[in-house]
Amino acid sequence: MSRPLKPAVAPKRKPFFGALQPIAGPGLMLLTGLAAIATFYGSVLMAAHEVGAGSDASSGQFGQIMAWVCILFLAQGLVPIVKFGFRDMPKLVVGIVRMNVRDWILFVVLLAAAGFLFL
Repeated sequence: MSRPLKPAVAPKRKPFFGALQPIAGPGLMLLTGLAAIATFYGSVLMAAHEVGAGSDASSGQFGQIMAWVCILFLAQGLVPIVKFGFRDMPKLVVGIVRMNVRDWILFVVLLAAAGFLFL
């Protein structure tokens, strides 16, 4: 009871980015994630380069080291995609095939409407 009352017209906090607040927050988070990924891959490539330089490799062997590192990166990225394709994708396809006729008709109508709007 001893606290002073707040006036009814007290100024409210305004968002830092104004009207772009819903876009700016996730956008900055996305850019931060992309920068972290680029930093990680760059540091791994530089470490591979240093390993090659430390073993007195020739310039041709530097290319082979970098090629192997890139192949390992590609394999690392393809494993989850292949795993999804064999384990989860068939479950999704079965769920789509089991849709009833009304859902299929609605899908076709919406697809045709989207095609009409993009023309």
